[in-house]
Amino acid sequence: MSVKNIRIQNRNKILKVLAQRRLLTRQEIALETGMSLPTVASNLEDLIRDGFVREAGMAESRGGRRPLQVEFVPDARYSIGIEVRPGKIKAALTNLYAEPVLKREERLPERLSPAGLSALIERMIRELLREEDLLPEVILGVGIALPGVTDPERKVLEVAPNLHLQNVSFEEFGKLFPFPVMVENEANASALGEHMLNGHCNGEDPVVYISITEGIGAGIIIGGDIYRGANARAGEVGHVTIFPQGRLCNCGKKGCWERYASISALLEDYSFEKKKEEVTLEELLEGLEGGEPEAMTVWDRYVEYLSYGIHNVILSFDPRFVYIGGEIAIFGSRLMDPLNRILLEESSLCEDHDVSILLSPLGGDSALLGAALLPLKSFPLYAG
Repeated sequence: MSVKNIRIQNRNKILKVLAQRRLLTRQEIALETGMSLPTVASNLEDLIRDGFVREAGMAESRGGRRPLQVEFVPDARYSIGIEVRPGKIKAALTNLYAEPVLKREERLPERLSPAGLSALIERMIRELLREEDLLPEVILGVGIALPGVTDPERKVLEVAPNLHLQNVSFEEFGKLFPFPVMVENEANASALGEHMLNGHCNGEDPVVYISITEGIGAGIIIGGDIYRGANARAGEVGHVTIFPQGRLCNCGKKGCWERYASISALLEDYSFEKKKEEVTLEELLEGLEGGEPEAMTVWDRYVEYLSYGIHNVILSFDPRFVYIGGEIAIFGSRLMDPLNRILLEESSLCEDHDVSILLSPLGGDSALLGAALLPLKSFPLYAG
C-alpha cells in the first residue's frame, strides 16, 4: 500500500471514530485507532483544515495537564435527498449524520412529463442550496428515490406505472451540478434508511421494507447492501399475482397484490362500501375508531389481503426484519396487531422469534432519508 493510501486510510479511521464518539482527546483517538500520537496529530491538522473537526476546549484532568479535546463537525458537508411519489415530491438537506437540516414538500402535478419532473427536481435542489446559502463544494451528492423500476448505473427511471412515466434519464444532472446525482427505487431507498439509521435492527439483515402508498414495493437488504436482482427488478412485489383474473392493474396484468393492498385500493374499497365518491384515510381511521360497520368490513378484508403478499415475501427472502411503511403507517397498532396475529400466530411456517414485523420507526421519511444516504454511503462513518 502506498504512503498516500495509508494516509487516507488513517484519516478515514480517525474520522469514523470521531463521528461515532463525537468528542475525544488526541490520546483517546490514539487508543481507539492504534495509531501513534504524532500520526493522530498530523491527520487531525488536515481534518481541522478541511472543516470536519474542530477544537472543543479542555477535557477533565486525570493527573497532569488537561488534554485538548476535538469534536466532529456534522455540518462540514451535506447530502440532499429527493423522494418522488404520485401526488407529492419531498426534498431534504441533511448533515453527515443524515439528520434533516431543511425539508421541503410540494404537490406533484398529474401526468408530469419527463422534462417537467427533471425541472422540478432541479429547482428544488437549487432552492435548498440558496436557502442555506451553501456552495456546491460542500454537497457530497443528491439521491433521488423514485416509485418504479430504476437503473442506478445509467441514472434512469425505466418505468413508473403510477406516475405514467417511462425512460426518464437523470444523466443530464451531471452537467447541471458539480456533485454526483444518484437514483434508486423508493422502496430500496427506504430499506437502506431503515438498515443504516434504525437502531432497532442494529445493522442486522436480511431486512425487507414494504412501502405501501398508491402502489406497493419492497426494498431488500442482504449482506449490508441493496439486493436488486439480475435486472434491477427485485422488490416489485406489488405486481405479484394474488388473484388470477382479478382486478386490472396499471402494469397491464390482472390480480396484482397492489390492486388489493395499496392505499388506492383500500380507499377504492371504502368508497364502494360507503357509496361515496371521495374518502380519505383519516375518514377511514375515524370510522374504525367509532366502530362503523363499513369501515370494519373493509379494514378486516384489507389486512387479510395485505397478509397474503407479506407471507409470500417472508417465505421468499426469510428476512430477520420486515418493516411496513408509507401512508399506511397512520393506522399503527390497528394494522400491526392483526397482521402479526395472521402472519405469526396462525401460520405453521413462521414464528415470532424467526422474524420481526414492525412499523417503520422512520415514519414517512424513510425513502427521503434513504435517498440522502446514497451519497453518504462512501463517507467513513457508514463505509465498512
